[in-house]
Amino acid sequence: LVSATFVMVGAVLDTIGVGPELSAQLTNIHRAISNLMPLLVSASIGYMLSIRLNLARAPVAFLCLTFSSIANTVLLQHSPAAAAFQMPVAIVIPLVALPWLRWLVDQHWAQLNRDSIAGNNVRRALELVIPGIIVGTAIAIVIKLITLTPGFSHLTLSFQLDVGGMPYFSGILYALLNSTLWFFGIHGYHALLPLIAQFDAALVVNQLAAIEGRAIPNIMNGAFLGSFVFIGGCGATLGLALAMLLRCKNRSLRMLAGASMPIGMLNVNEILLFGLPIIFNPKLLIPFLFVPVVNVALALAATQAGLVSPAIHAAPFNSPILLNAYVATGNDPHAVLL
Repeated sequence: LVSATFVMVGAVLDTIGVGPELSAQLTNIHRAISNLMPLLVSASIGYMLSIRLNLARAPVAFLCLTFSSIANTVLLQHSPAAAAFQMPVAIVIPLVALPWLRWLVDQHWAQLNRDSIAGNNVRRALELVIPGIIVGTAIAIVIKLITLTPGFSHLTLSFQLDVGGMPYFSGILYALLNSTLWFFGIHGYHALLPLIAQFDAALVVNQLAAIEGRAIPNIMNGAFLGSFVFIGGCGATLGLALAMLLRCKNRSLRMLAGASMPIGMLNVNEILLFGLPIIFNPKLLIPFLFVPVVNVALALAATQAGLVSPAIHAAPFNSPILLNAYVATGNDPHAVLL
């Protein structure tokens, strides 16, 4: 949300033609935060697992940052397309590496000084040094071997979508995959970052085309999805929250819907996903899957018919509803109505 605020303010300044240098700075800050996200996610998961595994929390978080940095470096050396897998890899690394780390900590031969007279914090940090070196080296070797396999190159290519040539297929496929993952409690946005990177790249092409005065080539792009498809978060659940507020007689559910509305306006809906719940709720599966699909079809049809301007400005998923559509389309009021 902090990152989205920076890029949203930058996009507004860029749209009204005020403070181009400040706008560029804010956009760069957003980009820097986005680049850090895989590392931060890995450290966060590692910190939580360290509690369960009885390991020193802060050192484990730092080790997870290190492990993810190692993996990211190896991926970037392979190809730019492989870099799109940074987030999924960052999520998996602490889940796999920390049990190894726990086992190594229990091995006498892997300790620098088991009988250290130093304080408990120092001793618990020292016990992670040799295990951390071993696990970090193993991660580097495993990731390198994976990138060298022909199957990994095919997997990288299989994640390529023809966003410009097949906008309906690309948008509907992403919407279905995202909702399906979230239904099982898996963070769809992070899990599908290889696809999101392609939608964001399509938006960059649109920006260059707008600057050069050419026709906008990619109706389907990242700003389009955030503005017109996932209204209120994955599954487009803002309508569900409104329906609960207006029609539900259960006071607890109305309170739940009211609590979800403020962050729902920023396309964040974890309160409904886990509180209602929507996750593992078969009664809500069909609308959760297909409302975003309907949104894709309607918004694409309206844009292709010329009723709404194509999205040409960055508007992240967490941008405020209505304002994101207005900014993304270059101040088109019809986008707000849509």
